[in-house]
Amino acid sequence: MEEMLQTSNNPVEPVIEPVNQLPSDPPSTIGQMLGYVFSDPMKLGNAIMIKSHWWVPFLICGILSGISAFLTQDQVMALSEKAMRDSFSKQNVQMTEDQIETIVNASKTAMKVILPLQGFIGPMIMALVGGLIFMFVCNLLMGGKVKFAHIFAGLMWVSLLFTASTVIKTPLIIMQNSAMVAIGPAVLLPEGTTSGFMFVLLSGLDLFMVWQVLAFGVVLSAFYQWSKGKGMTVSVAIYMGFILIAAALSAMGSGGIKVG
Repeated sequence: MEEMLQTSNNPVEPVIEPVNQLPSDPPSTIGQMLGYVFSDPMKLGNAIMIKSHWWVPFLICGILSGISAFLTQDQVMALSEKAMRDSFSKQNVQMTEDQIETIVNASKTAMKVILPLQGFIGPMIMALVGGLIFMFVCNLLMGGKVKFAHIFAGLMWVSLLFTASTVIKTPLIIMQNSAMVAIGPAVLLPEGTTSGFMFVLLSGLDLFMVWQVLAFGVVLSAFYQWSKGKGMTVSVAIYMGFILIAAALSAMGSGGIKVG
């Protein structure tokens, strides 16, 4: 009887599980995570915290981007040759046409190897660099505590959105025989524009890239337990800062927008 009274006077305290561990949630399948990229970035972020599967978007983005770079290399090299000749002309480089032709041909030979390789590893390099930037801002400046591996994986997964843009633009580039194909406000630029502040700024506002930036903001919200609005604000602010710096550097290097 005394034991029963003692038990009733000392109720068992409930066990509270840490929010971030999500111990009862099973790992999402790769198929589910692919769907979350396009439909529910918040669930994608939670899934990455449990098991990232970062190699899946790495292979998909790398293979598709590499194939696109291979298929469109003629158009990209033509654009590169035009930019190179414009640069020589603007700087009044004292070279004969044969010397210029030699440099252009050497550049084309190198680009046949570089372009597909760049297409394959480019998304991963961008995710690594972006991961370091977001770690600095979100962890060091804002006091968050999320592992670099999770931020890197999140960037790799949302890179599938811009890769979708690459897949869409590839046949358009081939059909128009021009690398100057845009899905966004860059279509408003004068024909032949290849550099300058507005070129970099508007090219950076590709609709699929904007989608990717906003989606990653929601993924950040899942990582840091932020509101969606805060996560998207941080993501957009960092991306726009990067674009404005790149646009300013392009303007300083080109002296303005070039129109052929």
